[in-house]
Amino acid sequence: MSNDSILVLWISSDAADAASIRQALTQPGGRSLRLQRIERLQTALARIAGGGVDVILLDLSPGDGEEGDRLDVFLKVRQEAPLVPVVLVCGAEDEGHALRAMRAGAANYVIKGHGLGSLSRMVHAAVEMRGSRPGSHALKAPHGGKIGKTIAFLGAKGGVGTTTVAMNVASALSTRGKVILVELRPYFGTMPHFFRTQSLIHNFSDVLHGAVASAASEEVEACLWPYKKISGLNILFGPRATAECGEIGADQAQAILEVLSGLADYVVVDLPNSLSAANRAVIENCSVLGLVVARDAVCVQSAQLMVRAVESWNRAPQQIETVIVNGASLTFPMPLPEIDSQLGRPALGVIPPAADVCLRAQIAHTPVVAFEPESLAAACLIALADKIASLA
Repeated sequence: MSNDSILVLWISSDAADAASIRQALTQPGGRSLRLQRIERLQTALARIAGGGVDVILLDLSPGDGEEGDRLDVFLKVRQEAPLVPVVLVCGAEDEGHALRAMRAGAANYVIKGHGLGSLSRMVHAAVEMRGSRPGSHALKAPHGGKIGKTIAFLGAKGGVGTTTVAMNVASALSTRGKVILVELRPYFGTMPHFFRTQSLIHNFSDVLHGAVASAASEEVEACLWPYKKISGLNILFGPRATAECGEIGADQAQAILEVLSGLADYVVVDLPNSLSAANRAVIENCSVLGLVVARDAVCVQSAQLMVRAVESWNRAPQQIETVIVNGASLTFPMPLPEIDSQLGRPALGVIPPAADVCLRAQIAHTPVVAFEPESLAAACLIALADKIASLA
C-alpha cells in the first residue's frame, strides 16, 4: 500500500457514474484516494492479483448479466481476493443484494445518489479495519493452541431476553462441539438461579481474580460448570454475592476470552446492555455480535445508536446481526421490515412469543431447546444457532 494514497479499484460496466464516484472520493479527510476503473471482471481479478489494490469498489447495479449474477460477482471477487476489503455501490432498488453481500463479508455499501457522500469515509474505514485485524489485540490461545469462535450477545436495552437467547444458542451449538457459555457481568448474574446452582464452588469472580492472572487454562477449566443435561455445554456464571461484584477491565475481559477460546469450539458471551470498556474488548474480538432487539420504537432507536457506535470503532466485529425477540405483548409492535430498514440490515433471526414454554422451561431449569425441542420457539432458536455457526 502506498504511504501517500489509497488505490481504489472500481469494477463497473457503467461509465455514467464515473463523475459522481470520483467527486465522492475527493472529499477531504484522511489520505488521498486514487480511482482506477475496470469494466470486465476477469481483467479486474488479474489487476488485483498484480498487487497494490487497497480497496475494491464493486458496482452491484444490473449489467449485461442476469439479476442473480450480481451476488455471484461479489462472491467471485471475495474468493479471489479475500484480504482486500470490498465496498459495494448499488441503486436503492438493489439494496437487498448489498445486504446479502454484507452478510457474506463485504466491508460496507452505499446507495447511488445521496448515499455517495459517505463513500470516502467508508473507504478509509475499510482500509483501517483491514490493517487492524491482525494487530496485537487479536485473541491468541494459550500455548499456541486452537482458537474457538467467540459469539457475543448484547441487548439493545434491559429485559429484551438477551440471556435467554445466549443460553439457548449455546445449548444448540453444543451439537457442533464444546461450548462455553459465559455470563460476563460485573454485578449479579441470573444464570445461577435459572440452573439452580446455589452450591457452586467457582464462578466468574474466581476466574477474574485467580486463574486468569496466570493464564493457566487448566485452572480456568476447573472453574467451569458442566451442564449434565446437555453434553458439551459448560458454563461460567456471573457473581452471586456482593463481595464478588466489581467492574471488569478491558484487559481482564480479553485475558478471559483468550483462555476460554483455547478451551472450546465456541465461546458464547452474555453481555450487559452497555458499551463499557470490557464489553468493547469482547465485541472487538468476537466473530459475531448478536444485538437483541424488541419490537418497540425505543428499543430500536437504542439499537441504532449501538450499531453506529460499534461500527465507528477501528476494530468493529466482522458480523453485526440483529435478533428480534417477540417477548412482551405489545399493542402496536413495529413491523419487521421497518426495523430492518432502520437498523440497515435484515434480522438474522426472529423469536416468536413463547411465554408459556419459557416459563415451563424455567421451572424445569432447562433451556427451551432441550426442554421442548419441537416447539416453534426452540426451532427458531436452533435455526438462529445454525445461521450464527455458518457466519462465525
